Amino acid sequence: MKKINLFFLTCLFLIMANVLSARTIVNSSRNNGGIFGYSNVKQTYLGKDESGNTLWNLTCSQPGTTSCKIHLSNLWTGNTPRETEISGIETANYHTASAWLDNQIDTNNVNSGSVTKHYQTTLSDNTVLNTYVKIVWALKAGTADVHEVQFEIWSV
Repeated sequence: MKKINLFFLTCLFLIMANVLSARTIVNSSRNNGGIFGYSNVKQTYLGKDESGNTLWNLTCSQPGTTSCKIHLSNLWTGNTPRETEISGIETANYHTASAWLDNQIDTNNVNSGSVTKHYQTTLSDNTVLNTYVKIVWALKAGTADVHEVQFEIWSV
């Protein structure tokens, strides 16, 4: 009986570790940004990798009125109300981090860097969710205004 319990606990731990390690990764290429953002935004859902990470690509060009952001209600769709709530929070935190990055590039003229932003939220069931958004950005080699950006979003 103890072996069966240990087996089930091990399986539960592996399932939880896999769920908690899944991340949303957004790769973005931006150029010619104006005060109103970008007119052309191309986003592509690439699917999930072997670790369960959700992968997106964004391509932005030409100054205009559409900002270079994922235009979805959520980055991923949850199976339960709690997962859907977490997805909405991760999406909101992605947009906050993206605005922070725009400010670093446009206002402070910081053309490359890496930072992990931390956000803490209390869910409707009163548990605390910690969301992290890692941002790595750099000026594309041989260009004056094209930034390659990667966002990695996960919650624990």
